[in-house]
Amino acid sequence: MICVTNRIPVAEGYEIDFEDRFRKRVHLVDQAKGFIRNEVHRPRPMKLDHQTGEWTPGPAGTGSYEVKTWWESSRRRTAAALPKRCSAARMS
Repeated sequence: MICVTNRIPVAEGYEIDFEDRFRKRVHLVDQAKGFIRNEVHRPRPMKLDHQTGEWTPGPAGTGSYEVKTWWESSRRRTAAALPKRCSAARMS
């Protein structure tokens, strides 16, 4: 399985418009071969402290939406699909 994550910044005050447009989209990707699902995650404002490497809560109105698209892996094979000289233990 493959997960592609896109981070989409949305200006403060336009969050509802973005969510509405995403909900009402054409859904063409949903019919693509290997598509499993989309997930939309609302922003969680975080900021990185570059000295400590730790994440802390950031100011309100910051952050990006994350859209995760899940796909079946085209390289995935079952043991039955492998040539007889290959073992299932070699699959990656």
